Amino acid sequence: MKLPVIDFDAITQAQLEAYFKAFREFGGTDEHIGLIEHAGAIVRAAVKAWGVEFDVDNASPRDVQAIQREIQQYVKSVLEYDAKN
Repeated sequence: MKLPVIDFDAITQAQLEAYFKAFREFGGTDEHIGLIEHAGAIVRAAVKAWGVEFDVDNASPRDVQAIQREIQQYVKSVLEYDAKN
């Protein structure tokens, strides 16, 4: 299965907020959720909020893990202090 390409530079504040809302709707919290379920919630939220074309349910768990790592890296970069701003 071909992994989706997510244009992180094009994501707006509203889209990022929609992503977090969708993540919570899919059961994504840091409490009482397994790693596999957490990764699924992250990727499903990106599919819903950012229009990523990806069939999470029928994907390889390794692919879902790879995508969620990319998303987590992006979110981390948004939250890091930027001395330029």
